[in-house]
Amino acid sequence: MEPAASKEACPGSRVSPLDRTVMKLGNPEIARQLLLRGADPDLKDRTGFAVLHDAARAGFLDTLQTLLEFQADVNVEDNEGNLPLHLAAQEGHLPVVAFLLERTASRVEHRNKKGATAYDLAKLYKRQAVAKLLENSRRREGALSGD
Repeated sequence: MEPAASKEACPGSRVSPLDRTVMKLGNPEIARQLLLRGADPDLKDRTGFAVLHDAARAGFLDTLQTLLEFQADVNVEDNEGNLPLHLAAQEGHLPVVAFLLERTASRVEHRNKKGATAYDLAKLYKRQAVAKLLENSRRREGALSGD
């Protein structure tokens, strides 16, 4: 595998559009190799999606964990203000949502540009198990903060 830097690399980045596409495929070992060679885990496409958004939306927990090991920003926003947590909740990926809630500093109460939280999207898309998990997380946080 060649280093991520190439003629096609995005300006100011060491990752090519091809590398970004490969990382979106959900293979954590390939993602790890690209990241070891300097790929930027927070590089965004035109819609503001970072690879972490793609992994969360697709339910690729292993790839998401790999990206976070390489310091990807768990609270990176797309152009609509969605965090990876929003997309995982919208798609109903319970293991991804559980991981983000239990093992990261995901901002549970963050609202996207339309004013929706991850909980709101889970309810809207009828992802009952995810909505319940998010609701329980909000209650725990409220109890811990004294609200």
